[in-house]
Amino acid sequence: MKRSFFKQTYFWYGIYYGLGYFLLFLICYFLVPQLLSDKIASTFIFIFPMVLCMTLAGIAEKKAQNGYLSYGNTFKTMFLTAFIGILIFTLFSHFFTTYYDPEYMTAIFEKEMAETRLKLEESGKSDEDIDKVMKMTESIYKMKDNVLFKLVGVFFLAVMAAMLALLNALFIKRTPPEIMVEEKPLDQSN
Repeated sequence: MKRSFFKQTYFWYGIYYGLGYFLLFLICYFLVPQLLSDKIASTFIFIFPMVLCMTLAGIAEKKAQNGYLSYGNTFKTMFLTAFIGILIFTLFSHFFTTYYDPEYMTAIFEKEMAETRLKLEESGKSDEDIDKVMKMTESIYKMKDNVLFKLVGVFFLAVMAAMLALLNALFIKRTPPEIMVEEKPLDQSN
């Protein structure tokens, strides 16, 4: 019997992931904002809930399937869990940066521009090359509110989620054992 979309394991764990990331982001935003500006910490804040919810979704789906889940179904469950969560927090981030704190992205952009300029100067690039990179980066930043730009962002996040799901599914999947055919013992009478 086929379950409806709203009763699928990946649907609910995707919602858990989206809401979990949303809450983790808000906690960091209000209590420890410097974590969000640190590249390693912000990546961990993004990836940890994803991997956790994907893993829990795979385990829950395996239990729902009597302890056995093929690699393909494990990947599907994990990827769709992550994709639903990605859609939820993409919508959240759009509303957050549009209505609540429009200057949030500008502050991040300015910090990134300063770091990029410093790295380029340290590497010995000419002022002309630095200005070209800065202009290109600024033109990309101006597209931040473009729907197509956000869709490209969702695509790249989905590719990353697919790679994580492929790896994680290796550890969660469990294929049923092959049916053993009983062989009759050879007649050993002498």
